Amino acid sequence: MSQTTTSARSSSGCTMHGQIGELVGGKPVFGTLTREQIKVWVLQKLGEYKPPGPDGKAKAMDREASVGQAVNDFMDGGKKHKATPYFFENLPVWHCSAGKEDGPDGKKCTLLFTITDPTNGVGKIIGIAHHKTSTSYTILWKRHGWLIGNSVSL
Repeated sequence: MSQTTTSARSSSGCTMHGQIGELVGGKPVFGTLTREQIKVWVLQKLGEYKPPGPDGKAKAMDREASVGQAVNDFMDGGKKHKATPYFFENLPVWHCSAGKEDGPDGKKCTLLFTITDPTNGVGKIIGIAHHKTSTSYTILWKRHGWLIGNSVSL
């Protein structure tokens, strides 16, 4: 799969759609997620989200800073979106990383995503990973149907 994917790049970045509110009339409210909602979504997929305590203050999360930076890069776009040789649902897969190497804590974050609507910059996160080496990644979470194994090389 050596096909280039530069033509689908969204220079203005991506948004992501999902559930943005509690049930209204028995149905969930869907719309465009905020940066914070995407960050919480990613942390929940990793099993690392810690909701605010009874005092309303957020609890520190080990991977929170790198997830926040990866989400910013996902949403801001431009040169932060890097092409990969992969496809999902016939769309090119992109990635953005927060940090080049995992330190001893292993808490860096790479988001793998497709741009489902290039005109409006709508993306879909299909994988969450961290660097194994400078060019390979360990997959921590992935959408059903994408990849057979738990690592990719880019």
